[in-house]
Amino acid sequence: MALYTFEIKTGFVTTCRVLGRGKPPDAQTLLALENVMGRLDPTLLPLPYFSYQDQQILLKVDGDGTEVEVCPEEYKGLIRNSSNLTDAFTSTCSDNVPLGQIVTLTLDSTNLTAHTLHTLLQDVMDRYKSLPVVVAVASSSVEQVVRKFQNVKIVLVTTSTPEVVRWTRLQAVVTTKYILFGRRVNAFSQLCGLERLVRALRLVPDAAYVAGSTREESGRWRVGCYQSRLELYGLVIREGYINSDHECMYCGAADGPFLTTKSLLASIPLNQSLPSEVAFFDWFLQVRNTGKLGLVCPDVMFFVTEQRTMWKIRKPWLAMAAKWGATHIHLPDHSSHHFTCREAGLVCGDIDSHHAIPSCCLARLGRELQEIVSVLQGLNLSVHLDDRTVADGMKGGLQPIRAEAHLAAHNNPPVIGRAMETLRDHGFQVKNENKKYQVFVQGAKMKITLHLHSQMTMTAGLPKTQSQQPTLVYLGGSWLPAPPSPGQYARAHLGHTTMRHLAPGERWPPCGSLSSLGHACLDLLPYDGTLTKLR
Repeated sequence: MALYTFEIKTGFVTTCRVLGRGKPPDAQTLLALENVMGRLDPTLLPLPYFSYQDQQILLKVDGDGTEVEVCPEEYKGLIRNSSNLTDAFTSTCSDNVPLGQIVTLTLDSTNLTAHTLHTLLQDVMDRYKSLPVVVAVASSSVEQVVRKFQNVKIVLVTTSTPEVVRWTRLQAVVTTKYILFGRRVNAFSQLCGLERLVRALRLVPDAAYVAGSTREESGRWRVGCYQSRLELYGLVIREGYINSDHECMYCGAADGPFLTTKSLLASIPLNQSLPSEVAFFDWFLQVRNTGKLGLVCPDVMFFVTEQRTMWKIRKPWLAMAAKWGATHIHLPDHSSHHFTCREAGLVCGDIDSHHAIPSCCLARLGRELQEIVSVLQGLNLSVHLDDRTVADGMKGGLQPIRAEAHLAAHNNPPVIGRAMETLRDHGFQVKNENKKYQVFVQGAKMKITLHLHSQMTMTAGLPKTQSQQPTLVYLGGSWLPAPPSPGQYARAHLGHTTMRHLAPGERWPPCGSLSSLGHACLDLLPYDGTLTKLR
């Protein structure tokens, strides 16, 4: 029987012992693990279902008042023979403030007809009489329609005004605590439960925005919840969710209309320099970097225009790559966009010691290694990988820890001299720096150290039947010569630090401040294991 013991003090696990193996942990143990993990990541710790009284406290209007922003709700269960599914949850009270005092709906009408907009605004007013609405208007016929509604403000734009600029101008007019970005909204009904969004935003402590599901005119319904991960110069966006609370999904980005606070938008504004196709994804990514969370509540449904296909278009994502320093972006429809170092705004050799080396720079370092090896082999010099570069070959490729590599070559001074001249002709900088047995070869600001040995063997220990062919290791995109037994050579040279990236007691240099390259901080990397693999 397996025994699991946990002792938790002040929110941290102080001991965790596992005695015995072969059986899964019981429910009590899993619950303890869940609570421990929840203290590290709020999405892993489910929130309790708050009672009506608890909700009244949590939903109070900011300040010392007794009013609540929206009424608490209670689950009564589905009523049989009822066509109104909203009866399952009841939400009635007498101490709530009018929704129009705290929420403003923003709409971009540039792609809507005057008739569609009139019907949309009428439906909004029928549902929420005092709800303020701000509309971006680009035609006189639409402007005439909007002016018929008392609670609607107009922001004049043109059809050539970038979409992200239109949304920025809309939010600047808002004076309420919450702002609802009505992205692509073209109709409205009781299924657009704005109170539910406010309630979720208030009850989930770390939520920064709450979105709903969408239904297009064709009838296609989407949840629109995405997970995003930005690490080691790569951005991955995929559809789906991992955790949930209060029947809402935790999301790294949302596709549909969403509710957030004006104060958050003041601290994290939309980036108007980015293409409109990716501006909101950039905003969601910025929110995620602050440690805040996004929610999508699928039971709230918005009616929207047809979704534009944007994943396969490379140009908008190029702007994201340049801003975030991403050399590859993988998107929900399995599209992938790859970018050069220059496109991603990265300069090999200028990456400081706090950050990992981009894969595009490692690829270039691999090509330079191959070129130097070819020059040396062309002069009949014995050459193979050396020092930690041999260990990199074991770990799956050049590791993004340092922008350097090591080679060993037979020390034949006349031939080495000719090799250095040839490398200079190839555009390399060659320096001896008064070190008799080391030559530093530098290409794209990345250093390759050539260690010169008076005696070298490429076949020691190999069987006679194998001695005509030196050992090769796949590194940096090509098969390069290596010591006869790369694993033995690396262990002999590096000792107990052969596999680990740092010696015992060493630490990665911490990143000084958050930046667009925060995803590539060395102190986010583990001390062991393959960190990258070039193919």
